[in-house]
Amino acid sequence: MSKPTKFISKLYEILETNEYRKYIRWLPSGDGFVIPKIAEFSEKVMVENFTTKCFQSFLRQLSMYGFSMKKNERNQKQYQHQYFVKGNFKDLYKVVRNQRQSSVSVDECNLNQMRQSNIELKTQLDRLKEQQGLLSYNLRIQSKQQELILMKLDDLLKKCQKKKNPEIYKPYKQTWDLMMILLKGYQPYYGSILIEPLQEVCEPMTPFSEIQNTPLQFPFI
Repeated sequence: MSKPTKFISKLYEILETNEYRKYIRWLPSGDGFVIPKIAEFSEKVMVENFTTKCFQSFLRQLSMYGFSMKKNERNQKQYQHQYFVKGNFKDLYKVVRNQRQSSVSVDECNLNQMRQSNIELKTQLDRLKEQQGLLSYNLRIQSKQQELILMKLDDLLKKCQKKKNPEIYKPYKQTWDLMMILLKGYQPYYGSILIEPLQEVCEPMTPFSEIQNTPLQFPFI
């Protein structure tokens, strides 16, 4: 006894189980079937049984096997074949591919999926380029900010040295050392706190007063 092809056998098996009845089911007459929920059929039934969710590929298979399609009174598309009938498994082997169909035709569904994937990849690439541009802009701002801080710190150190009194500077050595550590990648806000004791021996205003409230961090050295 001849056996039906894998596609026809699997389709018949799907229709015979109640698991997928809300996605695909026999007509009351049993001589065809309907797919009332195409999206869910593609996402669940096709993925689990045909390893693809391209509904157009499924329709192309039906066409190649000679199924006809027409709309019923509920405006649903129903698919029929004279040998594909409920309870008539023995005749399924007669449902064969139309040899006139080219077996090497281009799979339009796969091409569409590739096009869609390319569009999604381009969108992601454009988004990454935009984010990279914003990151570069912020880094340039932070670099300029750190440059300004270094210049003013250098100026502050020179003013402290002009005091020419090591005993005055000595109590603030630890604070100054912490300031040097600050330059390796901490927030400028803390710099304004650490340098406050130096105000007593240098200037009444520190160079950090201009940027004390900045939310940006130093770029790491």
